[in-house]
Amino acid sequence: MRAVREAGRRLGEVLAIMVCFHNPELIVIGGAFAALQDDLLAGIRSVVHERARAQATHRIRIETTTLNADLGLLGGGHHAVEHALSPAGLATWL
Repeated sequence: MRAVREAGRRLGEVLAIMVCFHNPELIVIGGAFAALQDDLLAGIRSVVHERARAQATHRIRIETTTLNADLGLLGGGHHAVEHALSPAGLATWL
């Protein structure tokens, strides 16, 4: 349990930086990490709220999902396609 919380804190350090840059409303943890829900999320949430700006964390939700182990890959692919088909992305190609 101690190792899982420490892993959550380390992951929280990285996510805190991402929260400062991107200001997301939701972070979803999936795959093998989702099974460690309570202990992992406790570590992640504590570090994100400690290190990220209050404006970025006041409404952020950090949750887990058990939908699909490849969900992160699907989300990343969707984000890449969305960016490529945006006006800025199309301007780069044209």
